Amino acid sequence: MRILAGDSRGRPFKSVPKSLPVKPISSRIKKSVFDILRP
Repeated sequence: MRILAGDSRGRPFKSVPKSLPVKPISSRIKKSVFDILRP
């Protein structure tokens, strides 16, 4: 996955090691995170 816009455009996200038990984020949490990050 890559960042598509902004100052960090084109940079890839660092992935989480597969050994960690991580669940996908719900759309509600994702929306909240992007609302906080929006300038």
